[in-house]
Amino acid sequence: MKENASRFNRCCFLISLLLLLSVPVLPQYKDKLGGNWNNPASATITNIVMDRLARRRLEKRLGAKHSGAAKTTSANETVAPINDASVHFRPTGTHLKTREIANLIDAGNAQVVTLMTAILEEYEKGARAAGKPNDLALALSFFLATNASVYHDAGQPPDPPMLELRDMIAEALVEGNALNGVSDRQKQEMYETLVLYTGFGLACYQEAKQGANAESLKVCRQLAGVNLQAVTGISPDKITFTAEGLSIDNGSNTADASASVADSSAAPTPTIQNRDPFPDRPGYAPQKPLSGTLKASITMADLVGTWDQGAGSVQTYIDSYTGDYSHTNTTFYGEQYSIRSDGTFTYKFAGRSNNNTVRESDSGNVILSGGFITIKFKGRTTQKYQFIAFMTQPNGAAILSLVGVHDTFQGYDAAGMSLECGHSQGYIHCVGGEEWARLSAKPVK
Repeated sequence: MKENASRFNRCCFLISLLLLLSVPVLPQYKDKLGGNWNNPASATITNIVMDRLARRRLEKRLGAKHSGAAKTTSANETVAPINDASVHFRPTGTHLKTREIANLIDAGNAQVVTLMTAILEEYEKGARAAGKPNDLALALSFFLATNASVYHDAGQPPDPPMLELRDMIAEALVEGNALNGVSDRQKQEMYETLVLYTGFGLACYQEAKQGANAESLKVCRQLAGVNLQAVTGISPDKITFTAEGLSIDNGSNTADASASVADSSAAPTPTIQNRDPFPDRPGYAPQKPLSGTLKASITMADLVGTWDQGAGSVQTYIDSYTGDYSHTNTTFYGEQYSIRSDGTFTYKFAGRSNNNTVRESDSGNVILSGGFITIKFKGRTTQKYQFIAFMTQPNGAAILSLVGVHDTFQGYDAAGMSLECGHSQGYIHCVGGEEWARLSAKPVK
């Protein structure tokens, strides 16, 4: 894609004629981009991609947390490639969005139409050179990586992580069946929308940098930020792209965003009556009704009992030399915390991967403070969680919804939580989070 990005220099002479238009155009540019992208199909795509990014963060954290259960592959093994045919489309043979988007930027200006056409044609040349023509996943990777880089004035995004991001996006869309029922024409329209708005911002940015025009550079970076905000719903300040890939920092204002954690000596906490903290949103599948009653805050007394949580995955491998099936590896783990009324706990962990079983045990103290639950082990690394929700079930069981906090992720702010949390299964779940289940609240001896 670097070759593709450099080609934008050929059409930058037109940008210099448009920079004077950019400031008054910005408000309608924002509105129209949102209108071009925010439909049920694109909303599903965005949600699935954001979910996969959060899952990757979780997988990295779990890998560091339980290194003994991490999966490995031999030198002659690779994970079976996915069939990503669904992210490709059969083009109509003509551009669908160039004139429409040009008119939204400056109606009736033939130079803008010429610019939009040049941007799309040069992008398509680069995509073909990369072996990814008519590829919606690549267009979305180009959109996220380029707009994040331009907004933060980081220059042209590097190629390898952009292509790696493309593969992650393709995998997420295939596994999530995001493009089932989406026609080739609809894919082409989404593809062109992503490329045109991104290419316009990139050409603007390159021209402003080349001319050392600080005011124009500011406008171009604003356009990139508007692009990111319109598609992801997340502040562009929190989205970065580097050689390590795409990163989304959902902020550190977690104490105000989540339900509160009270001191263990506090009075009994009230329940949240007749209020759904994560109601259904337009363009998303309806959620299951909440299966229990939420509490506004918790004390140590609420945590007394035995809590369990775990996860698993299945990986299929092929031999990279023959292409034949090699084997299937099942990885799973389970954790159990037995918490006493004085805040002390015992801990058990069991996991299995690559035919290796890992069992561990430990003990320590639970600390409740400022919207967080800290698990301080005697022998293991301290774990810190953002408290999201505590739900009691009609049968006396309870579900504790948490999100892990670490050096590169300080928890969800209110906007991030609204986007990443919900109750599709009847209990509160956040992308990248954990749900601990307690069958009863019997005291732990």
